[in-house]
Amino acid sequence: MEGVTNPEFYQQFLIDYPNSKHYNEIKERMLVLQTEAEEWRQLLKGINRSSVLLFMQKHPSSLRQRICEDMLDSIDWQDALAIGNDEAITDYLAKHPSGRYVSDAAERKNALMLSKVTSGERALLRGTLEAFFSNVFAKQDIEAAKAAIPDTLIDFCGKEDADAETIIQYAQGKMAQDVIGLHYIIEQKMAVHKEMLSDGNTGYAVEVNLQETISRSDTSQPTSNTYRVKALINQEQKIVRMNIIK
Repeated sequence: MEGVTNPEFYQQFLIDYPNSKHYNEIKERMLVLQTEAEEWRQLLKGINRSSVLLFMQKHPSSLRQRICEDMLDSIDWQDALAIGNDEAITDYLAKHPSGRYVSDAAERKNALMLSKVTSGERALLRGTLEAFFSNVFAKQDIEAAKAAIPDTLIDFCGKEDADAETIIQYAQGKMAQDVIGLHYIIEQKMAVHKEMLSDGNTGYAVEVNLQETISRSDTSQPTSNTYRVKALINQEQKIVRMNIIK
C-alpha cells in the first residue's frame, strides 16, 4: 500500500477488514492522507512559492513532493524571467541546477552577457556624442557632420534619410543674429542598451540629457536649454538615428 495516496482506498480496506491487525495503522494512514488531500486541494486554488513550500514542509513524505518540486521550478523560472536580469537567472540556476529550464537559463545568461555595455563602451559613446555636439552643432562643421554619420541617418529629429547638410541646417537654425556661440555639455547619467540594427549588427541605443548654452552679444542674456537626446550608434561609432527632444 506504500504507493497508494487515495484515502478512499484505505477507508474501503477498513470497511472490508474491520478485524485486521493493521486496522489502527491503516486508519492513521487514512487520516493523514485525508488531511493531505484537503490541503492539496486548497493549494491548487492559489499556487505560489510560499504555499508550495509550506505543503512540502508539512508533508515531507508525500508522493506529491516531486510535483511540488516541479511547481517550484516553474514558479522560480517565471519569476526570473519577470525580473529579467543576470542576478535573477543566476538565482534560478542556484535553486534548480537540474531544473527543467536550465538550458533556457543558460541561453538567457549568454544573451544578457552579450547585451551588457562595458564602461569602455560607455566612454566611447559619450565621446562620440560630445564630439558631435561640439563640432557639428557648435561649429557647424560640415566635414565633422559627414564623419559622424553613415551617408544618411535613418531619422534625424523627424526627418528621414537626413544627410550632413540637413544636420548643419538644423544647427544653423539656432544662430539668431545676436548669437555668438553654442556650447554643449552631456550629462553624466546616460542610459544605454544594445539593439539590433537593420543590417543585423549590434548597435547602441543611448538616452542622455544635453545642456545647451547659447551665448549672445549681450553677455548678460545667455539662453540655457535642456534636451533629451535619443541616439542609435553603430559599432563604428557612427550615429545612425537621433532625436533631440526639449
